[in-house]
Amino acid sequence: MGHITPESGSRLDVSSNIYEYLTTALLDDFSNLIVLGCEGTVVNTGVFNDVIRRLELKLHRPIQWIICLLHFKKLPLRHLFEYKDSKFSGPSSYTGDIGRNLKECEKLPLVVFYSIEWDLPGIDPTNLSCDQKYLLDICTTLSSGVCSSDLAKSQPSTLNLASWQTTANRILRLYISTSDPSN
Repeated sequence: MGHITPESGSRLDVSSNIYEYLTTALLDDFSNLIVLGCEGTVVNTGVFNDVIRRLELKLHRPIQWIICLLHFKKLPLRHLFEYKDSKFSGPSSYTGDIGRNLKECEKLPLVVFYSIEWDLPGIDPTNLSCDQKYLLDICTTLSSGVCSSDLAKSQPSTLNLASWQTTANRILRLYISTSDPSN
């Protein structure tokens, strides 16, 4: 069992990086490799030229696909949010005070907010999706206490309860628009 972070999100890079890792970790003995787990994105799961299929072609045999187990990492945020605020009432709405404000949080004016200092890891933003880049930018803003004009103008992706990253991004955007978030 192992984990890698590919050089980029391209199909070729992801499949090549996984294959290189497996070659090193398994010492070219792929006979015990039965299962490969990954996020259920098109890049990973397409049947003709995508990551898992490319690996099967390199191995000259099929492997079992375990898709979307990575969603387990999102469950703690979901349960915490439901406990603190509310359950959701549809595919893109909540019933609680915080949740109702997430849908249009980008329209709220920025306020002076309390920074939350921490050390962010060195991350190359060119390898991030738009949602991941927004999360990195808003975390940098929260840590520094200063919001760039670019971030102030940008909008988080549409609230989608199937993607907890959009919820996280919107919670942080709401935070920098709330003068007293504890109330």
